[in-house]
Amino acid sequence: QTLGDIMKKYASSGQVAWVYRHLPLEMLHTKAFREAIASECAYAQKWNNGFWLYIDNLFSVTPSNDGLPLEELKNIAQRMGLSVSAFSACLDDTKMGDRVSKDRGEAVNIGADGTPFSVIIAPDGSRTALYGAQNFAQIDQAIQVALSRK
Repeated sequence: QTLGDIMKKYASSGQVAWVYRHLPLEMLHTKAFREAIASECAYAQKWNNGFWLYIDNLFSVTPSNDGLPLEELKNIAQRMGLSVSAFSACLDDTKMGDRVSKDRGEAVNIGADGTPFSVIIAPDGSRTALYGAQNFAQIDQAIQVALSRK
């Protein structure tokens, strides 16, 4: 919700873009890698809006303690109006798994060791890492500082 609120404030100005990368922590969430692939499969059919709608739906039905049955991934796709046959084929496509693995590797390389993890890149190229959940005011302040660096 917080990053959604940030985008409501900044997206129309073109000053801020939210770029999502996967960091499935399978030691804590055994299904996270498969769920990440599923979100990419939603993207493959309905682009950016499909990705975010899938993510929102996934988080809204996921119980704690790794309790989401994997068959629910296809149910979410069906409720969204995606082609379930194309979605199912995509889930088994190794290219999607490679994409998620690449994201995870990049995240680890820049120091991410948990989620959420955010990186704010200023116009001058400097980076600010935000570890853990941050509230709107904290992220907004970090963005303001970054935007001042030109």
